[in-house]
Amino acid sequence: MKQRLVFHIEPMSINRVHCRDQRYLTSHFQNWAAKISHYLGEDDLQKKIIKLKNAFNPKEHSFKVSITSYYPREMFYTQSDQINAKTHDISNTEKPLIDVVFLAKYPNSLKIDDKFITKMSSEKKAADSHLIEMIIEIVPLEDSESSSVECDDE
Repeated sequence: MKQRLVFHIEPMSINRVHCRDQRYLTSHFQNWAAKISHYLGEDDLQKKIIKLKNAFNPKEHSFKVSITSYYPREMFYTQSDQINAKTHDISNTEKPLIDVVFLAKYPNSLKIDDKFITKMSSEKKAADSHLIEMIIEIVPLEDSESSSVECDDE
């Protein structure tokens, strides 16, 4: 089973989640997390969340997650047509979103530990406006088993 979740919001960097004292969350992150939770509570996304929760069996499944972060073109590129530092480092945008969508401490979430994510991919793209697209797929647990990996070592 695969579900696509779309959030019309700017991606959040892990660098903006905590205050200097790591025990405290910034108000910026708290507001962002509340908006994501609000989206998750909307009927169409809540139906998708419920489908995922009902189909997931931790003894048989894991999750594959894909995240695409979209930035307005004028923010994505600098005047010299390079990728702008205003777009977050791609791996820094994964954890805040994963936490709010998966963890029980956030309203309307899957309420499933994110340890069950065994495969993840992320990308960032230029677009007309900010947007986050998240695809969550339930995959058989055996997909997480190791296989022989061949490398061309020099």
